[in-house]
Amino acid sequence: MDMEKASTHFNENVAAEIVKASGHEIREFFSFLNNPQKASAYGSLKNKDQAFQKISQSLKETAIKFENFPQQFSDECLVENGKNIKQAIGYYARIELRRSGQDSGVAQVAVRGVEGEFREVALSRLRPGVQPHGIDIKLSGKASFEFNVVGVNKALPFIYLNHRLKHVLEYMGYTPGSCLNSFKTETVLAADGDGTTYESPSWDRLPLLSESPVLKPLIDFLSLGGVYMIISGNDLGRTKERVDGAIPRDLKNRVILAANGAATMAIYDKDNSLKEVEDYRENAINYSRRPPLKAKTDVVYIGDDGRNHGNDIDGFKAVGFKRSVLVGDWSEDTLIGLKEGWIPGFVASTTKVVSTIVDMVRNRQKNSILFSDENVATMIARAKAM
Repeated sequence: MDMEKASTHFNENVAAEIVKASGHEIREFFSFLNNPQKASAYGSLKNKDQAFQKISQSLKETAIKFENFPQQFSDECLVENGKNIKQAIGYYARIELRRSGQDSGVAQVAVRGVEGEFREVALSRLRPGVQPHGIDIKLSGKASFEFNVVGVNKALPFIYLNHRLKHVLEYMGYTPGSCLNSFKTETVLAADGDGTTYESPSWDRLPLLSESPVLKPLIDFLSLGGVYMIISGNDLGRTKERVDGAIPRDLKNRVILAANGAATMAIYDKDNSLKEVEDYRENAINYSRRPPLKAKTDVVYIGDDGRNHGNDIDGFKAVGFKRSVLVGDWSEDTLIGLKEGWIPGFVASTTKVVSTIVDMVRNRQKNSILFSDENVATMIARAKAM
């Protein structure tokens, strides 16, 4: 390709600056929690008293621990807390340096230690330091925030596949099924991870796809030739851990993982090895800067966060609201365009949607477009009625 490289990853020096600044914010916030009357940037939040009441008891206890053992909250310790993908969720203060390979730089930095609305204070203080490096920050879940290269969000996998789906299918060794041939129809069913494909994690538990009710209809969909893409803000290794044991070996090469906040795309090849799509890392942002192609990918996106600045909103906008299914709760800042495709229930609703899609695949004319406007409207109506 003759495109100039514009990586979805950033270098170690930038990551080190992010760690230093984020570690400072965590310690500053803990000092505020321990002494709310003391002058602090976090005390400037307009509704600080209400926000303070919503802080988890566990985080307040962690802040007390910081007061007694500040050496355990150095930048080095915070990074160490985030290293092990299984054990990291047990630390209420951590910094995760997420990578997809040893020599590809840092895909994402995820920070936990500032909760709720107080995160907006942290973001306002951190942004000026990272914007000159082409880095953006966004909220994640209820207690984290994440740093990614500007342009990396849940829209990017859709933009890339609109240009390069056939390349990805060839790379993963995809073979058509009895009812679906994505080489011809370019069909992809995409969904968020936490709260959509599988349950959201808690501090001591990382729910697996093998435990999710979505698994049965998902295997049916894959067996028919479907391609399923999980787009997760989470670490690639952690996402792999949750998916690996659930999908049969002969179907894994119909699964795409876009993780690290969509900074990394990976596939299971015909040998069941998870491999990064390096072309995505090197060229996806370039594709996003080109004049948009007329959408040719036959796609639907299922997510659980439809808030205006929520985790899934870029994905919903990329596919269009007519091909968006919101399975999370409705809030005052949920975009009204998602109302038609709102099926509340989180993982249970995703199960209904995928089950309905499987029925439609079996009963439609082979190699016809699956997610036409009419078919999607029918799918949503049937799923709502279940």
